[in-house]
Amino acid sequence: MQSTHSVGLPIGVAVFAPSAMQACNGRVHVTERTVGGRVFAAIAQSSVEIDLAHVRACHLVRSTAAHGSTSAIELDDDEDGRCVAVITQFGMVGEQVHMAWEHLAASLPDA
Repeated sequence: MQSTHSVGLPIGVAVFAPSAMQACNGRVHVTERTVGGRVFAAIAQSSVEIDLAHVRACHLVRSTAAHGSTSAIELDDDEDGRCVAVITQFGMVGEQVHMAWEHLAASLPDA
């Protein structure tokens, strides 16, 4: 099932490992929930797949930015509560893009 809320929206994704961090930034081309409870997203020339069965916690974190409160979605994946991925907007974006991102973040369950 494809989500149309995020298609076209520029977002940033950072994925963390014990000794490294990899990030991508750009417009979302497609999002889809795949077999086995995974979520796939194609972002700019990158892609990310998140296994929701291994996400132990998800936090919506807000901080102050140029257009007001800005949300980041943090995913935790181990017993220690280590953050393994962050989905947010990197850098400056226009007010309409910011509002679209905040609308998407607010639409998440328990946001």
